[in-house]
Amino acid sequence: MKHTLIILANSRKLTHRCIAGIDITTGKWVRPVSDQHDKVITWEMRNVNGQEPELLDILSIPLLSTKLDDESQPENQLLGTGKWIRLGKAKPEDVRKYLERSGPIFYNMSDRVSWDEIQKRARDGRKSLVLIECTNLKSYRTTSSRGKAQARSRFSFDRTTYDLAITDYDVEQRVLRDEEISPKCLLTISLAGKLSNTHPYCYKLVAGVIEL
Repeated sequence: MKHTLIILANSRKLTHRCIAGIDITTGKWVRPVSDQHDKVITWEMRNVNGQEPELLDILSIPLLSTKLDDESQPENQLLGTGKWIRLGKAKPEDVRKYLERSGPIFYNMSDRVSWDEIQKRARDGRKSLVLIECTNLKSYRTTSSRGKAQARSRFSFDRTTYDLAITDYDVEQRVLRDEEISPKCLLTISLAGKLSNTHPYCYKLVAGVIEL
């Protein structure tokens, strides 16, 4: 079945991507996922006539109705077969009605959530995607705990300062080239899946950046 999504996240995931957006029929978040390792969306799956999906693209995407039991990511929906089709382009003002207005972002004020904390929450109260607006984004380049170059962002939302990794692919590459990112933007924040059983945390990621 085809679903029409306004794309609000195109995030690096391993060597592939994680894509997410708002279903314009239901007004709810949807994250298409595959049955491949880590549920990645490959280029062959996501390309639109040979082009990368862009933020604010309005795309028709085939999705299955199969219910997934993804405990930390209830928005996940299994990708069906068929081409992705671009239907048009939204504007930033078109998605403001989906903005989150108050915090904390994903249960606490840290850059991660423990698996235990997620398990304590009722399933119908869980979420892993939000859209927020900020006016003081500061992006910077640093080195991750694994010794690799990492793009990060510092911003305020509802009187709380957050410091999160940037995985929006295009913006991540710009930050790593030391390019400036607008302080005024709409941010899609994604809660990743559990990192591992030995490190049972879900990290908060800036998965989409729409500069204003």
